[in-house]
Amino acid sequence: MRAACQVEVSPHYYLSKPLELHKLFRGVLEIGVVAGQYRSSEAFVTNQPLPSPTAVPILMEEWLAQVSRSLDVCKSGSADALQSAHIVHYEFLCIHPFGDGNGRCARLLMNAFLGALDLPWYIVDQDGKSEYLSTLRRYENRDFRPKHLQHYAA
Repeated sequence: MRAACQVEVSPHYYLSKPLELHKLFRGVLEIGVVAGQYRSSEAFVTNQPLPSPTAVPILMEEWLAQVSRSLDVCKSGSADALQSAHIVHYEFLCIHPFGDGNGRCARLLMNAFLGALDLPWYIVDQDGKSEYLSTLRRYENRDFRPKHLQHYAA
């Protein structure tokens, strides 16, 4: 809850500094995961390999640039903000930069994106969690992968 409050107060800051956002989860991450550091080992989600740890810093730089461009496009009214926020969220999950806490960070970053546009947050509560996970699986099943991540496929 503390992390959500801080993101709500400073959405632009945390949207541009995902490592700082991850530090807010210090004390609740799996043992061995250092808050505020990118993962140093290979990772898999539902048996799908993710980008190698050596690619993560580069991918995060690209992700941050894409977030900035998406914000600008949404501010100009040329794109749907909620759809853009979901893409920001999903692209972050495709990179999976941390050893633990990726889902929590992705949801907060999605809401930081909305907050930066002065829009209400998109809340995934317990009742909506299965629909949220189902939506993520539909992206995976369609082999949806952001273009800037395609050359990092394992």
